Amino acid sequence: MLDLSENSLIGKIPPQLGDMRRLETLNLSRNDLSGSIPYTFSEMSEMSSLISVDISYNRSEGPLPNYKAFCKAPFGALTNNCGLKACLSSITWSKNYGEKRQNKVMIFFIVDRPKTY
Repeated sequence: MLDLSENSLIGKIPPQLGDMRRLETLNLSRNDLSGSIPYTFSEMSEMSSLISVDISYNRSEGPLPNYKAFCKAPFGALTNNCGLKACLSSITWSKNYGEKRQNKVMIFFIVDRPKTY
């Protein structure tokens, strides 16, 4: 677990955090972090243990990685950023046509507050 919340951190999220192979929980909320989520947090990274992430109340922007911790994060863990774009969710279809189909669709709405200067 790594909790760096409320530390007045500025700049971009360091890509080296994505190299932490055993990290399960990452909390970077309530800082002044900006830019996009580093490529090291992608589903192709070696960070397979991450299950919980909170990047709320920063200035992050761009697409969220298509990675389980980000795609399954609760709305509150992603809110109040400059322009994060939600993960594409998957639709699961039954493989047997005789079985009842189960559609699973998740829709995310990222609502940003207006910038005040």
